[in-house]
Amino acid sequence: MPSAELMAFWGEFHRAQVTFALQVLIADGKKGYKFETLCLLPDTWDATSREYIENRENEVVSNYQQYCSVVETSVGGSKLVIGGEVDAGMSSCPPSSLRLCKARNSSIEPSTNTDFTVWDSKPTHPSPDPATRPTWVELKTSAELSTPSSALAFNRKLLKFWAQSFLLGVSKIIVGFRTNDMHGRLVRLQELETAKIPGLVREDCARRGAPPEWEKDAAINFLGEVLGWLKRTITADGVWKMRRTERASTIELWKVEESGYGEVLSREFVDWREELARRKMRSDGVQSEAADGAEVGDGHGS
Repeated sequence: MPSAELMAFWGEFHRAQVTFALQVLIADGKKGYKFETLCLLPDTWDATSREYIENRENEVVSNYQQYCSVVETSVGGSKLVIGGEVDAGMSSCPPSSLRLCKARNSSIEPSTNTDFTVWDSKPTHPSPDPATRPTWVELKTSAELSTPSSALAFNRKLLKFWAQSFLLGVSKIIVGFRTNDMHGRLVRLQELETAKIPGLVREDCARRGAPPEWEKDAAINFLGEVLGWLKRTITADGVWKMRRTERASTIELWKVEESGYGEVLSREFVDWREELARRKMRSDGVQSEAADGAEVGDGHGS
């Protein structure tokens, strides 16, 4: 059982429960970044100064410190390498001693609306072994669900939460709900398992007697179709842009430069890829010559 001081997040500690103090504001124009600043520390709890811990409500928000998840996957007939920012990671401890580790580390996360468990360790290096790989965690914010329409809008927002986390291999999402006013006071937290989000949306819509707002299979199939269309359409060099305007039923694609990389790829990266291609061509040529020589030799020996 963590100490009362370790349990303190912001708010008051009462018998392993935390009641959020309403004066905690996340409405500074960058609510999501402010939420991350409040949740995360630059190091583990014991390695961080008390002054920093108690003053983090006044810290300037920043989105520079982050983990990056790089995933190799395929959707439909398209192979992808995806890289994206991740807020936090859960270390590979046994369930009895789980610790939540953060890029700026140390947080409190609810197992119910009021009961909290502390995880306070930090992954040291990436691991290809799923058994020891950190479990990524994403932090999100949303206005409190006070009306049926706001609940409906949140179900739609969950599609974005799920898609981002699903593609990057993020298994948990922690949502901070704020008051829907100019103050944006944090009122509660909710932990969501990424894999269960489509089912939660389906169940919520069923309770209201409505069809699901979205289905994961339809979303994945749509992404596969779009990627296939891009591969069929972009067959030459150049820089292209893709756009879908709000509420539009079509996706636009057009070329903006006949050559180059639009400053997306660095010169060093391009040189490295070109050198790899040259090596592969030389290797394929040597293998082809060896194969031709073997066939000639077989012919003479027959």
